[in-house]
Amino acid sequence: SSKMITLDSVYFQAGSRVRCAARAVNSNGEEGLELSSPIVTISQEEGMCQPRKLGTVGAEPFSAKLRYTGADDPKHPNLIKVTITMPHIDGMLPVRSTRPL
Repeated sequence: SSKMITLDSVYFQAGSRVRCAARAVNSNGEEGLELSSPIVTISQEEGMCQPRKLGTVGAEPFSAKLRYTGADDPKHPNLIKVTITMPHIDGMLPVRSTRPL
């Protein structure tokens, strides 16, 4: 169901069976029909997120964005929002820290 929790792909492994579900919602909050994909099994031979260079870890491209929230932000005024987008390898989470590791 599209009303259930969504798990990141890091929680899946080879052999997991997955199905995608989506539901359109209009600007008034009215829900449309839910559509589901067929169930598929994640390959035992190929991972979902292979590194760009086979056999390497830690050399993946990433993007980082800094944004000043401004004085008018109701929750976090006058702060810097840091957004980092990076790929992961199946079963491993990328480490992000604001302090030395």
